[in-house]
Amino acid sequence: PGGLRRRPPRGLRRACETWSALIQAAEPAPLAAQRGEGRRISVLKELIKWPLGMTDHTLPALALAALEMLPMSTQRFVEAGRALKQELLAALGEDGVLLYPPYPRVAPRHNRPLLRPFDFAYCGIVNVMGFPSTQVPLGLNAQGLPLGVQVIGAPGQDARTIAVAIALEKQFGGWVPPPDLPG
Repeated sequence: PGGLRRRPPRGLRRACETWSALIQAAEPAPLAAQRGEGRRISVLKELIKWPLGMTDHTLPALALAALEMLPMSTQRFVEAGRALKQELLAALGEDGVLLYPPYPRVAPRHNRPLLRPFDFAYCGIVNVMGFPSTQVPLGLNAQGLPLGVQVIGAPGQDARTIAVAIALEKQFGGWVPPPDLPG
């Protein structure tokens, strides 16, 4: 508390693994069963159908369901998630915010997220731990792609993240429509 800190907490480095473990701990039913509304889907069958547009499931959801089938211990990542939450709570204090990128790179062009389906983890980890986060558009980069940051606060501090987001949006000009870019 009290001061500018330039380094994010170390626990955010394993955001995807921690997010997945915390989701599994919160919802013990496997993702394949959740996707099938109680009846387990065949992940392999749905992956084969995906390129043909014949499945109701997204590629990231199918990839996560496939990962759940691998034998691995999630307990250490659940513990890492609990430790990260405590670290964030201590760093944020009563009135702090964390400015953190929503994704590890600028906004991707259409269909590019299919090549990196786990880039959502920067947003997902904040969400699964119950921290409010407000996304703020900050203009465009040199290639005309949108830039932004998420303002993260302690649980119950939604109004603070929104207030900081509004101030940042005013300072940086807010949302800017991207130019027409070749696909």
